[in-house]
Amino acid sequence: MRIRSGVSLVAGAVLLIGAQAGAAVADEGEEVTVVASGLNSPRGLAFGPDGGLYVATVGDGSDDGAVVRLDLRTGAATEVVAGLPTYVAPAGDVVGAHDVTFQGRGNMFVPVGLGDDPAARPADTDLGVLLRVAPNGRTRTVADLAAYEAEVNPDGGLPDSNPHSAAAVPGGVVIADAGANALLFLASSGELSTLATFDDREVPFAGGTVLAQSVPDAVTVGPDGAYYVGELLGFPFAPGESRVYRVTPDGSAEVYAEGFTSIIDLAFDSDGNLYVLEIAEAGLLNAFTTGDFEGALIKVTPDGVRSEVADGQLVAPGGITVGRDGALYVTTATLFGGGLGTVVRIDQ
Repeated sequence: MRIRSGVSLVAGAVLLIGAQAGAAVADEGEEVTVVASGLNSPRGLAFGPDGGLYVATVGDGSDDGAVVRLDLRTGAATEVVAGLPTYVAPAGDVVGAHDVTFQGRGNMFVPVGLGDDPAARPADTDLGVLLRVAPNGRTRTVADLAAYEAEVNPDGGLPDSNPHSAAAVPGGVVIADAGANALLFLASSGELSTLATFDDREVPFAGGTVLAQSVPDAVTVGPDGAYYVGELLGFPFAPGESRVYRVTPDGSAEVYAEGFTSIIDLAFDSDGNLYVLEIAEAGLLNAFTTGDFEGALIKVTPDGVRSEVADGQLVAPGGITVGRDGALYVTTATLFGGGLGTVVRIDQ
């Protein structure tokens, strides 16, 4: 259940965007353009109802998580939410604001990770929760996912909560809790429930097999209204073993596609193509051992044909969204602080 190596409003906090933008031509005529840089561990991203591109950033680990708004027309970048909590999980990774999703004309939801037993959560901090940011900028906790894990523990394993991805839907918000190995649903009434859990399974390792946790860390809504869930897979992060699940609103789950490695995010385009983002194409164990954090973006057509997009162009990617014009937007250097993170645009 644990991923193993494994709030205030501010105005005018400007990051680097546009001025350092550059383009590189990838395979098959794809153009990859840096549209924002200087981000600290950027994760999930989404377009808001105002047309801005909002990016969740974990920060460097000193309660400096944020949500950054990028205006792709003017080149402005502004922290619209700052001071979000961060936490160094037992695995050594820094967790915090992992994703952003919108509902209606401006309600923004941000899952904040924990990556630990809820009992270890520091007091008086918004870790392991889902935050709502209203259009007027007010931020409040709408769901305590770590407390739910401590009380309900949907998969029955060791208590662990790490909300990592969220998708706002009519009537509520769907949350992938990577620590709990569960897909949760927060109804507009405030009721929190379990939609599905994802079992541990045997994966190949060192000439034999070991039991690996699912670690569902990505959720998006498909064109059919179902929820599609991507799994990272826990140690040993076996290459080719990560799956995408299709979960219906009533909680029925099935494998939709398999054969991926270390999935970190998912997105659909208007033609029904699914984009599967892998944080490390050769697997996270290899990445942590060798330093090879080259990621991969796999396009899966509705009839199952696969192709790689922007091959060799993505380093430790962390999130993907699709613009109205069909361009893909991906965060990179998701595990690296120090302002190394970027957002790139991919035109196919």
